[in-house]
Amino acid sequence: MAAARGEAGSSSWLHFRFRRVMPEARAGGPSRFPRLAMVPPPLLLLLPLALAGTPEVTVPRPRGVALSQLPFYDPSGPFRCLDGSGSVAFAWVNDDYCDCQDGSDEPGTPACPNGRFHCTNAGHRPRSIPAAHVNDGVCDCCDGTDEWGSGAGCENTCRERGRQEREERLRSAALAREGFALRQRLVQEAAEAKREKESRLGALQAARRELQQRLAPLRAAKEAAEAPEREARQRHRQRLRGAADAAKEVRQRHRQRLRGATDAG
Repeated sequence: MAAARGEAGSSSWLHFRFRRVMPEARAGGPSRFPRLAMVPPPLLLLLPLALAGTPEVTVPRPRGVALSQLPFYDPSGPFRCLDGSGSVAFAWVNDDYCDCQDGSDEPGTPACPNGRFHCTNAGHRPRSIPAAHVNDGVCDCCDGTDEWGSGAGCENTCRERGRQEREERLRSAALAREGFALRQRLVQEAAEAKREKESRLGALQAARRELQQRLAPLRAAKEAAEAPEREARQRHRQRLRGAADAAKEVRQRHRQRLRGATDAG
């Protein structure tokens, strides 16, 4: 088993490459790209593609290990399980035998059912998949690294997927800019319409106040002009009422005389 572990462990290392930042840029010295400070932040995401050709270095690490976890996989000493459940010889990492309870000693094999395999997916987004999917004949990583021993013949489609995703992001960004410009235009039009309506409302309110001020003397003049007519109508009604009362009294006296004459006969 030890021999098998040692052989599997020695063959489980991969070499991954990433672009190295120039020393003068890290030290704050003159930069090879003085115009980068003028690039909008969203476009900085595309700079790794634009900087192709810069010096590169190779970082060896066990298969299936993310760069963020690389310090925990130090070949100079025993490997300590990430959950602290124990430690094993580093040669037993990726030997297709599950030693740690959390499966952290087998990031590149399907030995541990709860292990995780890290897809580097250079040119696209990294991804973490269950270690049980390693060498299952299905290409889960776009770079095909999860099928390193199954013979599935996975093609590396990361660059094409990354290109498509970047194009989609650019289209989304352009659509967002167009939507933002439309929103700004609508906001400006709404503000102008509001100002216009407020101006019209102010003019109408001023005209209403002016008409109210002119209405008071007109009402007073109307009252003064109608006063004699009302008094005349009142006097006429009183005369008519007096005449009606007098005629009624005459009729009553006449009925009384007729009744007296009838009684005497």
